[in-house]
Amino acid sequence: VTYKVTHKGGALVRDGYETNSSQVHQLAAGETVTIVELVGRRARIISPVEGWVSTETRDGVQIMRPCAMQRKSQHNEAFENMFEQKFNRLKSQVQQHNPSGMDPRDPRA
Repeated sequence: VTYKVTHKGGALVRDGYETNSSQVHQLAAGETVTIVELVGRRARIISPVEGWVSTETRDGVQIMRPCAMQRKSQHNEAFENMFEQKFNRLKSQVQQHNPSGMDPRDPRA
């Protein structure tokens, strides 16, 4: 999942989940990161560096947010719908040409 750093002070990347683990990198506002795990307000990133960042401050101020262009669930849903339509169309074509529904090439036939 891709997030963008929105806080003007950027985001501090740490080595571990704990907020007192060693500092690895400082992300600038506007940078994008790839998150592979979210635990509460902490996120494990793998790009541009590996480590853990906070998605918001202790006070609830947003540090980063999901990228607007990314809507994987909607993309996946659209892909699944398109796949299902095509599958059903092909299935009906096969049934029209072979009403028994058995594929003569199928060794189980």
